[in-house]
Amino acid sequence: MELQQLRYFLAIVELRTIHAASRTLRISQSALTRSVQDLEKSLNVPLFHREAKRVHPTAVGLEFAHHARAVLRASEYAKAEAAQVETSRSGDVRMGVDPVFSVQIATAALRDVSALFPALRLRVVEGHVEDLLDSLAIDGLDFVFGAASGPRSARPEITYEPAIKSPGGVFLRASHPLASDRQVTPQDARGLKWLLLDHPQILDHFEDVFRNAHIAAPPFVNRTNSVALIKSVVLKGDVATCAHGDFMAPEIKDGRIAFTKAPAFAYAISGGLFHKSSELPSSAAVRVMETLRQICRARGGAAPS
Repeated sequence: MELQQLRYFLAIVELRTIHAASRTLRISQSALTRSVQDLEKSLNVPLFHREAKRVHPTAVGLEFAHHARAVLRASEYAKAEAAQVETSRSGDVRMGVDPVFSVQIATAALRDVSALFPALRLRVVEGHVEDLLDSLAIDGLDFVFGAASGPRSARPEITYEPAIKSPGGVFLRASHPLASDRQVTPQDARGLKWLLLDHPQILDHFEDVFRNAHIAAPPFVNRTNSVALIKSVVLKGDVATCAHGDFMAPEIKDGRIAFTKAPAFAYAISGGLFHKSSELPSSAAVRVMETLRQICRARGGAAPS
């Protein structure tokens, strides 16, 4: 039994004549008659009562027509599903990423998406969460991965899905005098020069440390939205930064930057996916978002060592 036979059979059921069905299907009457006969032979039951010019389905034929329609619907659904899967593995996806997560999360996303979906083109745009969400709102981006920054990123038209919590603290070049086993206090930190990522969670946390210690904030605090600049400055001088573990993971691993013991500065930054509440992302974007979820689950927000 073939799907084509079922289509021919149903055409005859609906039109009630071999002639009309053959014209609609654009095949000869003899080919159509032979197809129905072969189907009846395979089922070993008559499907039609035949008259001079018309045919009528038997009781068995009517019941079989019900099942034939269900089989053809299932076939079309399966084809659509297969096409959807194929489409989701290709196309263009525009992902916004907060600089806080660009080093590890975005890097891992590019690596894994390229390996899993080689026909999919992923464009990554780095920027402040607020700017990225503006772009998301006007369809400039498919979704954003970034840190939740309270009221600044809370928008009714955008859904936030938490995915990871990454701990952080103070980082210095490994040869810095304070990058030792002793604890760095807020008083010690006040005498340092600082370069901080221009990010609300980090800046608020930094100010809270000195406010809670009842001392004035350091006089030398610069800000930037460039991860590369922060790494370069910290590696080449006596400048400190406050960031989460993933931010400096490669440099910690190769021994150039130290995660300094500074309990007062310990914090955890939460990040996740932002997408439109009222619209479903494209199937390709859904694939990338699920890849990011898997990356975050695998990382688990482990503290730097």
